[in-house]
Amino acid sequence: MSLLIVSLFITYMLFNIYTDFLYLKTKGYWHLIFLVLCICLGVITHIKLLDLMCVVCVSLVVGILRENMKLIRFSPGDTKMIIVASLFYFLISPEKGVLYTALIVHIAIFMCSSILTGFITLLLLFKSFIRFKTITGYHSIKFKKMNISLVTDGWKVTRMYYCLPAAISVLGGVIPLILMSLK
Repeated sequence: MSLLIVSLFITYMLFNIYTDFLYLKTKGYWHLIFLVLCICLGVITHIKLLDLMCVVCVSLVVGILRENMKLIRFSPGDTKMIIVASLFYFLISPEKGVLYTALIVHIAIFMCSSILTGFITLLLLFKSFIRFKTITGYHSIKFKKMNISLVTDGWKVTRMYYCLPAAISVLGGVIPLILMSLK
């Protein structure tokens, strides 16, 4: 049963990544279909409906809080995706607590998005250093300290975080949790 749940989760996330790259948004009915599917799978595997609803509610509350944060902002589509990802994780490891499941998924996704953002920032800094080195020579490090925000052609590094689809962070954050929970 857990192999079926993992394959459904990977299908769901791959479709989200595809639509995020194509349109930078996902369809709401797609999240609703998989939310209902997760609840049905939970009822079939004899997980209490109240536990499933608690996971949904805690994930929703944390997602809404993260939507309104100034530093780390998620869109409503990302919150819906995290709710479904939390349910998938809870279906695989229901012995963990309801509160633990929702919070650990949010923490794992935050860590993965921070790592991805840092990696992209380092790549952009490396690209700009190579570009400045070919234009001004090896002594351009002084100019780099002054123009650190002008890393790419007109875009600041902090802007790149909002252009990266969150589905990649969700997949990268939840897959290690699922793999550690499989027996």
